[in-house]
Amino acid sequence: MPSMMGLPEERERVARQRVETLQAELRDVEAAWERFVIARETWPKSWQGPA
Repeated sequence: MPSMMGLPEERERVARQRVETLQAELRDVEAAWERFVIARETWPKSWQGPA
């Protein structure tokens, strides 16, 4: 069992790891959203045929 002085440090370490994980997930979701927006904008144009 960690000492009482080590508890805040351990909680901070766990919190930092969680933040890093969430930031990585956010980057993945933002990249997927960007691809979706691009596809949504370009798909109708490609199906319209020649102008």
